Amino acid sequence: MSGTHVYNISLTAAEWTSADPVLGLGEIGFESDTYQIKVGDGVTAWISLAYFAGVSSYTDEEAQDAVGGMVNSTLSYNDATPSLGVNPGNIKLDDLGTPDDNTDLNANTTNHGLLLKAVAPAANVLNVVGIANGETSFANKALFDATAPEPLGVSAAAGTSLIASHRDHVHVRQSALGIGAIPFDGWVGASWASMTRTGNHSFTTTDNVTGLVEAGTKLFIIDSTVKYFVIATATWNGSITTITLMVTTDFTLAGNPSTLSYSNVEKPYAWPDVFNYTPTFGGTGSMTYTGVTVSRAQWKRTAKTLKILLDVVGTIGGTISYAVTVTSPVNGAGSGIALVACYLNIGGAQVGWMRQHSGNPSVIEVLLQSEGNWSAGASRYIRGSIEFPVA
Repeated sequence: MSGTHVYNISLTAAEWTSADPVLGLGEIGFESDTYQIKVGDGVTAWISLAYFAGVSSYTDEEAQDAVGGMVNSTLSYNDATPSLGVNPGNIKLDDLGTPDDNTDLNANTTNHGLLLKAVAPAANVLNVVGIANGETSFANKALFDATAPEPLGVSAAAGTSLIASHRDHVHVRQSALGIGAIPFDGWVGASWASMTRTGNHSFTTTDNVTGLVEAGTKLFIIDSTVKYFVIATATWNGSITTITLMVTTDFTLAGNPSTLSYSNVEKPYAWPDVFNYTPTFGGTGSMTYTGVTVSRAQWKRTAKTLKILLDVVGTIGGTISYAVTVTSPVNGAGSGIALVACYLNIGGAQVGWMRQHSGNPSVIEVLLQSEGNWSAGASRYIRGSIEFPVA
């Protein structure tokens, strides 16, 4: 049909291609199935003639090309499933279809990227997305992990702020350490790990119990029989708590404690009011106090004070001086003064007083009221008590 002029004829694209006419100048050819038009120039045949660009209709591919150009993207598509792939060096977007494991789009310290793929945690553990000191990328972190908390008094090892209220905090393990409401009798039952006797008045445990007991805490212990003690010191070295007990002749540890309860109340059930002990006697300077008969040498411990009660008689010898000395079961933490009856001989008496030795906190000095020297001889009585603060 070359040379034949057709005015505004509507044919299908195939029919136009088969005919391949040359449209006259200004003549319009319309493709009825593509809705596209061509405008003749009087010279160019249909196949070589371009579609009219003023109202162009785009295919899927052309539309994607246009969008891709705007975002400077790398395009991948097909007619069956149109999709827009992007250049990961420009915009951090994941696929618009089903998410995959494309880790180069994960967030890190340089690029915000996308969230990490969720990871199911272990039992009793909660995962969160976070980043720890020294790390460069976000990761799934255990907010509450399965590590058992430390007992009260332990300085927990440094961890991340994400592993928060379980491991990094210090908690009391009630079942292990005997924490709970104080029973009606005042004794709190405890089951401290690996209790081992180290002396007549000392033992150790691998639990850190320094947050539960202190100097002055009362103990009810069964090793072979029922025994009562007062703690003199309790120290933790990072692996072992060493418990040193105030010395008493009433009770000694015969073996490893098998049952233990503790109390910080004033007088728990069956608590002895006082404890007996064996003091060592002497004198200031070269004075001696020997041949001592002890009717009473006892101590009573409260939370922060110690009271010593004495009723003894002995012989003053050596070079006489101003004070008889008596050892205390524990060191004092400050001065204490008390009046005491100091009998110099049978049938006569002189009032005296006691005080802590200024240079030795484990020694008590017994002085005459006159602060003069004692007189040599037998039947020198000391009857009285002193109470002073302890650490």
